[in-house]
Amino acid sequence: MARTRIVVTSTLACLALAVPFTGTASAAPGKTELVLSTHEQTGTLGSAQLRCDPPSGSHGKAGEACRDLAAADGDFTKLPGDPNVQSCTMELRPVTVSAQGNWRGKPVTFSKEYPNRCVLQAETGPVFAF
Repeated sequence: MARTRIVVTSTLACLALAVPFTGTASAAPGKTELVLSTHEQTGTLGSAQLRCDPPSGSHGKAGEACRDLAAADGDFTKLPGDPNVQSCTMELRPVTVSAQGNWRGKPVTFSKEYPNRCVLQAETGPVFAF
């Protein structure tokens, strides 16, 4: 009987200590770790790893890419793009991009084909410019 009371008391004490930590863990933002790649019909143009908060990875413009992704709340269809691209030719040289991983803890799977690199740059800015 005394042994059962000790086990129950110990279990309750452990649970009481664990409860405050469960709330803080879910409130903290998750990690951003993405693998980005670009492909043409001839093959892969390039790929890069991007981490944010703080910006790092093999992406050459990690800070700018993380800034634009934050502005779009991780939604690749809402990227601000590159305002310096004035117009693109009608050249048809499809470029497909993809992103896989996590944006602040949320799973990400994105893939889209653009008519050419100019349109890609205009619509995605620094995110796929590695």
